[in-house]
Amino acid sequence: MENVGNMAMELSYKYPFCSYSKVVLEGHRPDQSIEKYLSFGRERIQNDINMKNRYYEIGLNDVKLGELKSYVYSRMIVSAIKNPYLIERFCRGEAHRSKEALVRGDADEILYVGRDVGVSAQLDKDGLFVVSLSDFLKNSPKREEFKLVNNNLNRGEVFLARSRVIELIEEGIYKKVRSGLPIPLKELPKLIVEGSRGMNFDMQIRIPKQKGRNTGWIELVLGTPIPDVRHRTINLILAPYLTNIKGLDIEQATKVIADYIEECKKLNPDTKVNTPYIRYQCRYAKEHNLKPLSITNAKALLGSFVRFE
Repeated sequence: MENVGNMAMELSYKYPFCSYSKVVLEGHRPDQSIEKYLSFGRERIQNDINMKNRYYEIGLNDVKLGELKSYVYSRMIVSAIKNPYLIERFCRGEAHRSKEALVRGDADEILYVGRDVGVSAQLDKDGLFVVSLSDFLKNSPKREEFKLVNNNLNRGEVFLARSRVIELIEEGIYKKVRSGLPIPLKELPKLIVEGSRGMNFDMQIRIPKQKGRNTGWIELVLGTPIPDVRHRTINLILAPYLTNIKGLDIEQATKVIADYIEECKKLNPDTKVNTPYIRYQCRYAKEHNLKPLSITNAKALLGSFVRFE
């Protein structure tokens, strides 16, 4: 029984989104150190933003449990703050960290995590991972090497090398972490909501300048719901920024903007902006390599709603 408990703790530490995590947390009394875990959660989020949340092999179960709790608190913090881009970076950082753990795991661990995130696989006699075509298509990153023409497909199954199936599972992990976020404010503990107020995150570290133009201010826009001019904000600022400056694919950018619009609708629900429209604008911006407005023109458009200084 102790071995089973140790296995659950180890998997929960590596993959805090997995089904074992709830069992592990239920087996421990709630910790009263809210301030401590708010601090740990904030640090974890900042590391996720910077892609510096790394996986390390740890022997002490108390430390593993603390890391698991920091994941739980970080989910609540990003939900309380409700910045769509912050949520996106958090989920990507968590998926990257778990991928690092998965790279060190054996085949059984890869199969387990795959099943947990919707990438069911089997190992064939040649050491290849066999994934159904539907699971492959649902989780394939939008990259050239994941196009069907570049993969071994036979009778509705795709045959993948270890490194390739791990990348596929990483996308499934991202979707698993992303599910349920943001948690509705009414479901968050009051102390978490209050403790998250005023938290600041450096989200400009990974923002490149384009020909001398600083685009970091656009994340301020993403964190500020607006009641009007949402079509033009998407067309002229957000779609070009997310696709061509941040390098998100069409679906990722569409999701970030759609989440932002949902927050905007809380201020004014009167809008015809929908997901197909957002997707079209993201695709158009990508295909035409559009760049976002300058901050000067953005101030003219959004100055009534966004405090740029």
